[in-house]
Amino acid sequence: MVIKSTVLFCIFVAGTKREQLRNSGLSFVKTFANSRFKKSLIRLAGCFVMILLFSGCSTVPKSHEHSELEKKMSTFFAIYDARENFEQLLSYYASDAVLIDVVYGHCAKGKQAIREFLRWGDPLLKLNEGNSLSIQKQLLNGDTGVTIGTFEPITYGGQSYSYWKFVIIQTFDENGLIQKQVDWINYLPREDFPGGADINLLDPFGEQQDCNMSSS
Repeated sequence: MVIKSTVLFCIFVAGTKREQLRNSGLSFVKTFANSRFKKSLIRLAGCFVMILLFSGCSTVPKSHEHSELEKKMSTFFAIYDARENFEQLLSYYASDAVLIDVVYGHCAKGKQAIREFLRWGDPLLKLNEGNSLSIQKQLLNGDTGVTIGTFEPITYGGQSYSYWKFVIIQTFDENGLIQKQVDWINYLPREDFPGGADINLLDPFGEQQDCNMSSS
């Protein structure tokens, strides 16, 4: 609507000046030298600049909820990267949240089970200096976010482990808390991670909100 009104105004200005030029009977050269005509050109140029500015601002803004979830995703992984405040990280999960590690073969339901699985305070775990992880891309569609990145090298029980690529899928509830998280982490070397439960018996991408294993 704003763009349409601006265009009509420009046409009106241009039309008015053209009518004045016809009535004056002056030649094109003399008219061009006239300061009023120059001013009309400036007005027209200004109109088109306004049109471009309004066109650039006419995109549909993101919803407040969408923006808030994007911030939560970004902050969650910033906390994960720093690995300094485990309680703050756990506060992003709903009380009955489910975390499924597909490759490792583990399902944890509830904050306490997630705490025990992540084991930030494990004395055998030694982090290298610098970042714990790096993010390559984050996507959000509705209440589901996808984060793609890489875990930095660590040492566990004296054994050094190199970079692990990961894809983490998180589904948020109506309060903006993580209700379900599905981890795909490329653990290496393979022989150190033989796998646990058969996650194929779960429905990690469906409506299942527990860790009950049942074959189809």
